[in-house]
Amino acid sequence: MTINNNSENKNELESLISGLRSEDRRNEKMTRWVQWIYWALLLFFLFILIFNPGGEHTVLDRLSIGCYIIGIASFAFVLRAYSKEYKNINYAIATIEMLKKAAARYKLFHKRLLYIIAPVLVMGIGMSLRSISLDENLIRNLLLSQAEFWGIIILSFSLGVILWYKRSKPLRDHALALIKEIEA
Repeated sequence: MTINNNSENKNELESLISGLRSEDRRNEKMTRWVQWIYWALLLFFLFILIFNPGGEHTVLDRLSIGCYIIGIASFAFVLRAYSKEYKNINYAIATIEMLKKAAARYKLFHKRLLYIIAPVLVMGIGMSLRSISLDENLIRNLLLSQAEFWGIIILSFSLGVILWYKRSKPLRDHALALIKEIEA
């Protein structure tokens, strides 16, 4: 089947564009909403660092909170960039270009994911510093905090992959199929 002006192919393309717009709007709203949560968390940790509501903080406590602040701020800026990207998607460009951009946007792994590795590691360091400051059993606390941290990372990653398979992969596959038909 080749792409031409028949109504079936036009409806297929319109259906894909409608699905892309819907998913892009959902992603833009989600990244904006989560970004504000991160800004609120940032203010919360700044408050804890500055005003010491629970008493004196050790140097390790302050370094741990500083790591959380750096990681949270980095995530907020990454989410801000994602939100702007979703908000500025142009569907009026040439069909083949729009489809290629959509396929790239809904790829499971992106180079831009590298931007979140550093904040994740910084927050992991913050958890390690926090566990060290508990003083009871250093190795046990360190291992438990890292098991908890990496457990959360693995769970979050797994949920992200499941959501990608459910919502984004069908759109990407549809876009790639249309690209193949157009270029054939």
